[in-house]
Amino acid sequence: MSAFLLAVVLLTGLFLAASAPSLLALYRWWFGGGKLLNDRLGHPSAPPSRRRR
Repeated sequence: MSAFLLAVVLLTGLFLAASAPSLLALYRWWFGGGKLLNDRLGHPSAPPSRRRR
């Protein structure tokens, strides 16, 4: 039984490691051509913009 669970855990880990690049590419495409979440939020030490919209 424990050998079966070990095999399941290993196969699941391999599957997740193999699908990570595809998931990252899908995430980047969904948020507009390569903009990651940090790029959208801006740098935390950047001064606030004084420009009016």
